[in-house]
Amino acid sequence: MIKYLTLIFFLFPFFLFSQDAFYETNIIIQYEDLLERNDLPILLEIYEERTAFDSTQKVDVEQVLQFIENPFREDFDYDDFRPSSLVDLKVFISLNTSEKEEIEEYDYHLILECDDSFPEEYDTFINDEKVILTALVKNCFKEKYDEIYPSDEELAQTVSPGMTLPSSGSSTESGSVLPNNLTTQIIDATSQFLVDRVKEELLLAFFDRFLSQVDQSTELTALMPNTYFLLKNNDVFKVPSMGEVWMTAFEEDLNSIPQNFNLMVQSHPDYMDLKKKPELQLFMMAGFIYDQIQDEAKLQTIIESFYEEFKETDSQLIQMLGVVGLLRENLIKRSYDYTEELVSIDNFRNLLEENEDASLYFSALIYQQDRPLFNRIKIPNLSSELVLGDLIKINFVDFTKMTGKFLTNMKKLKTSKSNFDNKKYLKDEQKEKYQESVLEFASSFFEFLDYSIELAYFSNPESYFTSSYFKMYRPVAQNAIQAIDAGQKKDYGPLMIYSMKMMEPLVQVRIDYLEKKLEESDDKKIKKEIKILQGVVKNFMYYGGFMVDVLSANSTNDIKGIINKYAAPVGSYRVKRQSPFSVSLSSYPGLYGGWETTYDGSDSESFVTGVTAPIGLSLNWGNSFYGIKAKGHSFSLYAPIIDIGAAFSYRWSNSEGEGFPEEIKWQQIISPGMHVVWGIGNTPMALMIGAQYTPLLRKITDQNNELQPNAWRFGATIAVDIPIFHFYRSNK
Repeated sequence: MIKYLTLIFFLFPFFLFSQDAFYETNIIIQYEDLLERNDLPILLEIYEERTAFDSTQKVDVEQVLQFIENPFREDFDYDDFRPSSLVDLKVFISLNTSEKEEIEEYDYHLILECDDSFPEEYDTFINDEKVILTALVKNCFKEKYDEIYPSDEELAQTVSPGMTLPSSGSSTESGSVLPNNLTTQIIDATSQFLVDRVKEELLLAFFDRFLSQVDQSTELTALMPNTYFLLKNNDVFKVPSMGEVWMTAFEEDLNSIPQNFNLMVQSHPDYMDLKKKPELQLFMMAGFIYDQIQDEAKLQTIIESFYEEFKETDSQLIQMLGVVGLLRENLIKRSYDYTEELVSIDNFRNLLEENEDASLYFSALIYQQDRPLFNRIKIPNLSSELVLGDLIKINFVDFTKMTGKFLTNMKKLKTSKSNFDNKKYLKDEQKEKYQESVLEFASSFFEFLDYSIELAYFSNPESYFTSSYFKMYRPVAQNAIQAIDAGQKKDYGPLMIYSMKMMEPLVQVRIDYLEKKLEESDDKKIKKEIKILQGVVKNFMYYGGFMVDVLSANSTNDIKGIINKYAAPVGSYRVKRQSPFSVSLSSYPGLYGGWETTYDGSDSESFVTGVTAPIGLSLNWGNSFYGIKAKGHSFSLYAPIIDIGAAFSYRWSNSEGEGFPEEIKWQQIISPGMHVVWGIGNTPMALMIGAQYTPLLRKITDQNNELQPNAWRFGATIAVDIPIFHFYRSNK
């Protein structure tokens, strides 16, 4: 009886907790001595003939023998593979042996009286496992034994009739203002760039340029839909207010960059080819991870829903996820309380160390469960005819080693999921800590996906690190995860950086496609589209950076600095000097002197001097002066539209003031005219000669704005050449 109980205890974990390849490999290596017995066919015949070990179980054992003979055979039917029959056979052999041993030698004559076909020698009866003590003989023996020893009740119970084999329990699988008055502050900040309205014009020019860049780019329009809407519908003759509406548009667009890019690729016909690329699928999966992990779903459900979402793509990642899914299902322990968990890495290593054939059996059992899948997956950087199934047959030891890494990754993923679940309550109270747990979980989940690809390279691990996936595709998903995380944290600086790194290779896929088309046909439209695409990332960072800086502003001075930074940079006058031809929006603040008249009598004519700061359109020819070559100089035809010299003068001495004494109106600074301009050498200085209609606003004091009648002024100006924006620049 003790041997029987020990046997049940030993087998209990297999019946109760495990199944499939891990369990089946354990059975095979544990009962390998039984499978290697020469008399096993005879045993099977005897047990089929004389016991409850029926013909079905005999076929099961024979199936195991066939598997042992050739584990990777192509005609193997895994659905009919039941190595648990080995357990039943071994248990029956052990039970039969223990029951025979309970019969003492001096009582053996009772067995012979019940059935004279038993061996005459007691030792043969005990040691020959082909000798079976049937239920009929046991009952007969018990009756005769009780007649001889009626008073010995304990002995009478040592051989219990009707002993049943241990059976496995069935288990049910469970799924597992800015400051207040921002508009006023921005207007005031704008006035301090080149003094009052010059600042407004700078900002206006910037947004006009912003719109022109977004308008010609499908990508920028898709990435910044809310900002684009405001740009298209804003009155271009007014400075954008930068109020709450603009702030909201900026914030919504920045937070949604990955999602907006995904929507563009999914919906725009130009990106149909990109939809089939693995880098785009990985990018999409990164977004899917974030959407899924913040639900209440269990880890198993998240993995399954991920596979269901992307299984139609039939990419190598999805194919390998099918393999990883097989690994998971073959390494799960299930208990009577309906809980489940993966076997530990230590248990798995012990399995491989116990028997040198364990790696072979485990790999073969995984392979046999879905041969079509393994034989369909082609491995990169190897012969196109070599598939994953062939590699496993050759390198089953390395395959099982990678299976051990799967258990390690899954443990880390489960831990990060647990940490995330424990911090869900912090979502509103301590969002930073909550978001850290989200990123940890998302990164662990990506590592799980990354393992799926790495598994394909199990036979040649070095090629994984040199593959296009590792160098190009993997970073796309990693940067997408970081970008989404930064957006949720409202950490817009990192968001821009990670978004740029995420988008660049994806946009490059489209550029590569167009360049191939260009080789076939020299199409100007294709050339133009390539040029626009090449500027997408640069423009995205430039204008996106502006949006980030505005959202981060805390004061008027901050906004002033932002406008100053995003206007044409210091030193951009060199574009005029060096380009054969350019068109720009320019300002020439400086000191003028000349003759002024109102044409209403001689008393109205006079020589005047003062401060001017005109803003207008400039046509520029570099390295020349009035058609004569002059390296480092430039010649321009300049048409001013407004002149804010009075505001410039006031702000020059009142840079920290809170505003102007009175409101300045557009009609007060209108000042059309025409000048020729000499850009003096490689310096920012310029000499301007021409005529200009003077503005009404001539002077601003601390008390009021002084107005004078319009007049025509003819004269010269020594000024600083400040291009605000370059609309066009010739490179030839």
